[in-house]
Amino acid sequence: LDAGERPSLSLAASMSKGSFAKTFEQLEVVQKLAPVFEKTGGDYSLSLDLSTALDASLSPDLGTLTASGELRSEHIEIQNLKAFDALATALKNDKLRRIEARDVAVRFAVRDGRVTTQPFDLQLGDVAVNLGGSTGLDQTIDYTARVSLPDNGILQTVDVGIGGTFTDPKVSLDVKQAAEQAVKNVVDEQIQKLTGSESLSDEIAKQAENLRSEAERADNNLIEAAREQRTKLVEAAASKGALAKLAAEKAGDKLVSEAEKQAANLKAEA
Repeated sequence: LDAGERPSLSLAASMSKGSFAKTFEQLEVVQKLAPVFEKTGGDYSLSLDLSTALDASLSPDLGTLTASGELRSEHIEIQNLKAFDALATALKNDKLRRIEARDVAVRFAVRDGRVTTQPFDLQLGDVAVNLGGSTGLDQTIDYTARVSLPDNGILQTVDVGIGGTFTDPKVSLDVKQAAEQAVKNVVDEQIQKLTGSESLSDEIAKQAENLRSEAERADNNLIEAAREQRTKLVEAAASKGALAKLAAEKAGDKLVSEAEKQAANLKAEA
């Protein structure tokens, strides 16, 4: 080495049947950049390209380390992980406190003191999690999770931010997105009960077709036919409760809007 030049290390490696727990015990770089290994049971295989400067004791200087690769595991178990405990509390679903998943594949990169994982999927029984983000040498975490879980037979999808630190995580829910999804699910459920259609869009499509047929028999008066359909739908729903009526009103408004567009098209064509 020239005077003042630091030693460095570059390597391309692969391994199989590595133990998460033993790797955590033996490697400082894993303790710093992948503390989740301590809480993970199971074996993994790994492909890795790495380069780093070395310090005076010929250990990796983690601030200069760059790497990329893929970690794969046929079966993992994670327990007592504070980030998932916080997620379980926020979503009121204890299934998230104990992670057991199969056929996990995670692509990752290390740069500027952070290990970043591309989004990957975890299937936990009837709960699905798509997770991606980063962990830093300072133990800060910055992850985004999309969680799909059943709620009274309806699949709810919630976007969650996980920040803070590995030992003191902070979870934030996209409340607006969750509320909009919940309202849509309720509306679609009520429409299905009232009409037999799978969703609001299915009902609109069916009623729009009915409009075209009725309009032909009524001098192409699409808007009037739509208003009549809306009235019938709301009247039929009124006895089913406020949510059913709300769903019917929304569907009716869509029908009228569709009719106005169709009438405008007919006028333009004429």
